[in-house]
Amino acid sequence: MITVSNLNKKYKVKTKEGFFSSKKTEIQAVNDLNLEIPKGKITGLLGLNGAGKTTAIKMLTTILEPDSGEIYYDGIDINKNIKEIRKKINMIAGGERNLYWRLTAKENLEYFGALYHIRKDILTKRINDLLELVHQNIINRLIILSLNTSQIVKTYRYYSN
Repeated sequence: MITVSNLNKKYKVKTKEGFFSSKKTEIQAVNDLNLEIPKGKITGLLGLNGAGKTTAIKMLTTILEPDSGEIYYDGIDINKNIKEIRKKINMIAGGERNLYWRLTAKENLEYFGALYHIRKDILTKRINDLLELVHQNIINRLIILSLNTSQIVKTYRYYSN
């Protein structure tokens, strides 16, 4: 079960006030969120743009630390047991255009591996194995889709560089 009590998160943003001046303001992204999600229950968050849905989910998945409030997974406080919780959960956000879209597949895997404190030697091996598997899968699909050898070689070169 996931239990959320009095969860809050504010962001500080700069707003332009004139040609050379700006003002710092605070935006309350999540305001006193209380929520219980029973184990095995599929739950969605609905709201307008800017309502705090993504911020709340990022706090529930330990990517963001709340300003205040408590989050428990099966009775475990996530703020005090981040490493243990990260072994049990993950988040993949679709459609976000922040840091992740600028990174290569390998850089994304390195970034999230570091975020989850996976040892560098283990992470490097896992990434290389995974990329080799994906690479081999692409080549296998290309061979099945086309009998034109020169086309396969050109496509292979494209994906290899």
